[in-house]
Amino acid sequence: MEESGGISSTDGAGGANGDPGDDAEGNQGETAHTNGGKNAGGAGQPGEAGATGSGDTSGVLPPLGEFDPADPSFELFDPCMEIPREHLRALGLGEQIEDSGQQSGFSFCAFDSVEGTGGAVIGLTTSRQAFDGAEVQIASLSDGGGHSVPIVQIESELFGDMFCTVGVSTSRGILKVSHSGKRPDDDYEAKCSQAEKLLNKFY
Repeated sequence: MEESGGISSTDGAGGANGDPGDDAEGNQGETAHTNGGKNAGGAGQPGEAGATGSGDTSGVLPPLGEFDPADPSFELFDPCMEIPREHLRALGLGEQIEDSGQQSGFSFCAFDSVEGTGGAVIGLTTSRQAFDGAEVQIASLSDGGGHSVPIVQIESELFGDMFCTVGVSTSRGILKVSHSGKRPDDDYEAKCSQAEKLLNKFY
């Protein structure tokens, strides 16, 4: 298992000290979690039109849909470098925690929430390893072209219920959002709900 920043890069959920997320080459310790959702198949088609999302992020995030990491023209999206700071702040992300982590196949960064000290820790990860088809969706996003793209909830063997991570497939890799909860007593489902709401705000 590779290490980055001294923390195992096993999962998309970052830690309060900027732990890196999913190591796309190994992608170990990750399983889909659901509350009785449907299978996550049919996650859009390559080359679909871009997301229609909010005005805050329209044209900033990659289009929802499938991707081919073997395509010579494929370039993994880097949320840490490509999303302007003002867009992140508008979405509720405060100061970045430590440096972003980048390795072959994934990119990761973590932020305080706008509430500052004592608030949530939010992680953004992208991975070039696609979902394997066994995942189960908990919700979906519309790509603006009539297709529904699954939102998948991901369990972490490393972080347990410290964070909840949800992910969606885009034309430039899997985008994952991790959330530690807004309050110390938030349960896992509350963290997942907050992560899902944040991902929806992105699109």
